[in-house]
Amino acid sequence: MSVGILYDATMCIGCKQCEQGCAAENGLPAPELDALRAWLPHNRIDQKRQDALAMLRLMRQQLAANTGPKRVSYHLEHTTFWDDLMRSAGALTFRESGATSVLTTETLLDELRLQGERYFRVREQALPRCLVMGEAGRQGEQAPAAAIEQTERRFCAAHGLDQPETQQRWLEDNHLTRAQFEELMRGEAILDRERSRRAVSWQMLLHLRLTGEYRALYDRARDKQSRLEAVGRWDARLENVGLTEEALFRWYFQGLHSPLETNLPQYASRLGYEDVNDFARAVLREYCYAREIERAATDSLCLAEAAPLRDHQHAGAERASELSKSQTERSLL
Repeated sequence: MSVGILYDATMCIGCKQCEQGCAAENGLPAPELDALRAWLPHNRIDQKRQDALAMLRLMRQQLAANTGPKRVSYHLEHTTFWDDLMRSAGALTFRESGATSVLTTETLLDELRLQGERYFRVREQALPRCLVMGEAGRQGEQAPAAAIEQTERRFCAAHGLDQPETQQRWLEDNHLTRAQFEELMRGEAILDRERSRRAVSWQMLLHLRLTGEYRALYDRARDKQSRLEAVGRWDARLENVGLTEEALFRWYFQGLHSPLETNLPQYASRLGYEDVNDFARAVLREYCYAREIERAATDSLCLAEAAPLRDHQHAGAERASELSKSQTERSLL
């Protein structure tokens, strides 16, 4: 009869006491049990050590032969252990008082976690990047070099990194190498592309419902369409309203308190438009809607100012009618 032992390998130290106990419990003859006890301390096999030594010997041989990077056809499955590793991986190395110290990413994030709501906000903002970059990695998607360059220029302009020395200082402050910064910009370029895809639209509407912003946007969109269709301005053209395209966009960006975008096609793409013409059409409708709101407000004001005069005239007419009626009655008497 064969006998097996169930044990916790994570707690095993290789003392073999479990084997001796199993042999004694199952009635191994005393001479054989004594022989096992005498043999184990000096003849046990540390299989983990043997495997590690074999791996190191193989690595030395391959390095000496300069075989190049190993190519494999398999892939590692996503597991909770990988998530734990990614969460705890990474260390920030710095020098203090002449000694090198290490700060783990978890220690750094603890400072953010202790700020409560700020941690939740940053986590929600980082989540789309995590999902998009994970999917891009699985699909092997890459961003074009031109898109990465545009993303880098836009980022540097937004953060005042227009000089090599300011860029280097920013890299040092954020513990990034130049290669890591380029990888960061590659990710941003991929995110920009995903943001412009129409497939995101439905998820955005769901998000607006969850945040309570959906109804207000719906009411405004419906009111805009109704007002402009009523006055024949829903499909208006620039020549119909006496504007140039430059003047239209200048009006729009002034309303956003932002400078006029220098690359309107790229900006339109980031907003999810097929091209800059679709963007211009939406801005023109917004312009016409703003003019209609102003006109309606002016009409309401004029009506409000005219109301007292109308009331006064109506009261005067009533008094005149009563006077005429009174005079008629006296003449009859």
